[in-house]
Amino acid sequence: MAQFELPYFGVIDTDNPEEYYDVEIDLNGRMVEVDLNFDTKSIDPSRLETVNTFLGKLSTYDAQSRQEIRDNYFLEDNNTLKGFIEFYVEEIDHDELIEALGVTRDDIEQQVPLLEKLQLVRVGFYPQQEGQLATFDYSFGRDFTDELVVVNRNDEGQLRYITWES
Repeated sequence: MAQFELPYFGVIDTDNPEEYYDVEIDLNGRMVEVDLNFDTKSIDPSRLETVNTFLGKLSTYDAQSRQEIRDNYFLEDNNTLKGFIEFYVEEIDHDELIEALGVTRDDIEQQVPLLEKLQLVRVGFYPQQEGQLATFDYSFGRDFTDELVVVNRNDEGQLRYITWES
């Protein structure tokens, strides 16, 4: 029985891992769900080493993801993030947005300040998927909405894509 110890998750049996592990961690003063997902009966320890390295850089990847969300909002051909923000501006009562997000009417009109209100709520790891190791889920709050901005990163932590999911 080969074992690998991961921060937050403890010992993983590489010959027979559970399908799903989840924990809640404090990341930059906020509680964030972190989960580890397997779809086969064994895992190469080198893949867990990649997860281990990634776990040590979660704050860095969160900061990079936030910057990439802002940068992508301003791309001319990016309708995803603009659509995400416009959904809230057009579909949600502005008084409700002000109360739930702590924004002003000016912020709602400008839209961009709403991006700053997105919070990391989950990081999911998929070590058996080559080139697609981690997803970072950002939300205005799970009590407020089930809509997410999802940032996907590869094994090296590089951005693969940003999308809107519900």
